[in-house]
Amino acid sequence: MISKKQKNKNNIMMIKKFIILVSAFLFTISINAQHFQFMGIPIDGNIDEFSMALKSKGFKRNTLIDPKGNKNFKGVFANEKAKLCVFFHPTTKLVYALEVDISCYNASEVKEKLEKFETSIKQKYGEQVVDEDLEKSVEGDIRHTFHILDKTSGMKGQIQLHSYCREGNKYLGGTYRLEIFYCDVDNYDAYKAKEVNDL
Repeated sequence: MISKKQKNKNNIMMIKKFIILVSAFLFTISINAQHFQFMGIPIDGNIDEFSMALKSKGFKRNTLIDPKGNKNFKGVFANEKAKLCVFFHPTTKLVYALEVDISCYNASEVKEKLEKFETSIKQKYGEQVVDEDLEKSVEGDIRHTFHILDKTSGMKGQIQLHSYCREGNKYLGGTYRLEIFYCDVDNYDAYKAKEVNDL
């Protein structure tokens, strides 16, 4: 016959084993649920935490233009002077995407930078690029989208390069720029689901 004291010890041991098992399970999930990154910063979490991480990388806030669900910055990205717009859900404050905007002087500079970033993305992500889309508009704009999946970590992301080459006129001038859009697919899906639920 087992004493009451022995039963309590057995129960405590079972509880400890259960806690260890649950902790190991949660740790495994957290390792496998990696988020897409920008400059080593996961595109995830609260906008205030993300903003602090950007500031630690040298970006400064641009508060002149901050529509709801956006925070704007300026700084240096890949040795290029750039503007940065971070997208987040206005209610949950969850960051899901960001866009880098690099101004250029002319169409040939846009083309040169587009090719540079295409090459860099392919070098960095290699086999993780599972699909690419390339669109060209009548105006000469190019949109090149890279769909990225890391099968070991489960991280899913999208990088979209969009070049603008508009000659303009002598009064307005032209628009020459390259936009680089980074998106964490899981957080974007959560953002869209919340948006649909709000309807």
